[in-house]
Amino acid sequence: MKSEESIIFLSYAREDEGIATRLFNDLSAAGLSIWFDKISLLPGQRWKQEITKAIRQCRYFIALLSSNSVSKKGYIQKELYEALELLDEC
Repeated sequence: MKSEESIIFLSYAREDEGIATRLFNDLSAAGLSIWFDKISLLPGQRWKQEITKAIRQCRYFIALLSSNSVSKKGYIQKELYEALELLDEC
């Protein structure tokens, strides 16, 4: 699935990958187009640029917030910050 086709960006902490995968599967089964890194990122792509591009092109941003995602420092905070910055631009 290419990021320009996706309408929903799914953001999650690595520790919550199982839950994120279930959500991706459920939303995909409902016919929704989801940008999910495990599926959408292709070998050789520059993942940071692809994630930024996907966030900017999506219509909806789903952030799976848990004790894992809130208490850790990592790329999920960058994704959330970028999504909030885009919302602020609207």
